[in-house]
Amino acid sequence: MTDAIKELLFRPCLDISGHVGRRLENRLRMNQSIDERALTEDLVDRFDSSSGVSSWSGVLDRLRDQQIHLNTSIKKATREHQVGADIGITIRRSIYQRDARSSSTYAVLVQCKRIDAEGSVSDFFHEVKGSGKRQSALMLDITPSSFYFIFTPPALLKTYCTVEPIAFASSAPGCSSPVWNMGCFEFDSQAFPFLSAEQKAQATGILVVPALAVQAQEARGKSAAIRDFLPNSLPFWYWFGELLIPGFIGDSSERTLSVAKNVFGPEDSRSEEFGVRYSVQFGFGNG
Repeated sequence: MTDAIKELLFRPCLDISGHVGRRLENRLRMNQSIDERALTEDLVDRFDSSSGVSSWSGVLDRLRDQQIHLNTSIKKATREHQVGADIGITIRRSIYQRDARSSSTYAVLVQCKRIDAEGSVSDFFHEVKGSGKRQSALMLDITPSSFYFIFTPPALLKTYCTVEPIAFASSAPGCSSPVWNMGCFEFDSQAFPFLSAEQKAQATGILVVPALAVQAQEARGKSAAIRDFLPNSLPFWYWFGELLIPGFIGDSSERTLSVAKNVFGPEDSRSEEFGVRYSVQFGFGNG
């Protein structure tokens, strides 16, 4: 996975993150709320390479110039899910190099949350009715490759950080995470010269938090402030392009794949464990 390919994979993520961040900030300026389900639907539609609002416009051609072919398949469920996740993301990766072939299929589960005007998520530690368990616990019962997407107004993070939010070189007191301090986030070094100033400012519209980090926190209520999970977060574009696609995270077990794809046999037709509301499948390879 070359840097040129990774940079191309970052672009739709930055576009989606910026779009979500702008929607949130516009609603905050107008003193209006927006449901996280609307933002989740928007994210999924923009990830769809065949959608009229696709964020992959132009990127797919550039990937083909690098001998990489990418396609997406989106399935939306009408039945209520019971596994604690909103989105299942499946990666089918097939890479040929000389006489060798690398082929794998793996998935992750995602629960989406929205930060409100007060800088908190009101139902961060939400319990699913009838289960007696948090959403984080239900996802982790299926796979450790479970995450939260936190829809965040980028301007809100400026109250916690004294520099461009994507860098976090100088973080708020007590807020530090090794991933934020990697050399690739030092933008003066031109590590990612394609990032404009606007993209840097908007790139935190979606933060990613491991479900394990959520489950590990002892809840004193249902809500959580941004300062509670910011130390465990990383930007969506980095999570997707540097961790998910290269295969640093993901689960290839049959159960995780079936949940993420909403694919079940006849014996599971009445099962409470249906799957996710949105199934997003990526085909990625050079053959």
